[in-house]
Amino acid sequence: MNAIHGTTKSARTRRLSVVALGVLATAIGLAAPADAAGDYGSKIFSINDPYFEATDSNGTFTAQVSYGNGNPVALSFRLSAYLVGISTSPMTCTSWQFRNGAFTGTSDNHANIPTSYFWHWTFPTNYLGDNMQASGNCRFRVNVNGNSGTANVNFRFDYVVGDGGLPPFAPTKPGGEKNPFTAAVTID
Repeated sequence: MNAIHGTTKSARTRRLSVVALGVLATAIGLAAPADAAGDYGSKIFSINDPYFEATDSNGTFTAQVSYGNGNPVALSFRLSAYLVGISTSPMTCTSWQFRNGAFTGTSDNHANIPTSYFWHWTFPTNYLGDNMQASGNCRFRVNVNGNSGTANVNFRFDYVVGDGGLPPFAPTKPGGEKNPFTAAVTID
């Protein structure tokens, strides 16, 4: 026990390891940007544009609407090769659907799946013109240069299912079509 700081050497070592992981995550572009919870715009789907795909340092996300019968949106997320490479455990991934800011009660959970798994799910009901959101998280253990921790890959995708070819409804968020998807990883 250190009388000055009131901590044990092992506690200081763990704290330094966590700080080192945070610095390393920031240095390699894995840490959440300062505005990770900010406004990312909205993808407006239409019959002529029913597909979306985004890839960043965290992985690849896709979404595709099928018009009719509730307008189901099929979604997928695959971790980047780098995150798969530093993983030391299976992952648990959960996604939630929101409509006009309120949780719809629809979610998807896959527990204890390999980090290389192509995670896919469907939100079966998407109302025309409403502001929809898919938010999610994948959590797994990692080792970065001998430092262990838990990675949390969080994502958010805002979208509107346009009304079948008529001019689409305007999203309530400013920014239009730019950056409708964002993902960020933190290592605890």
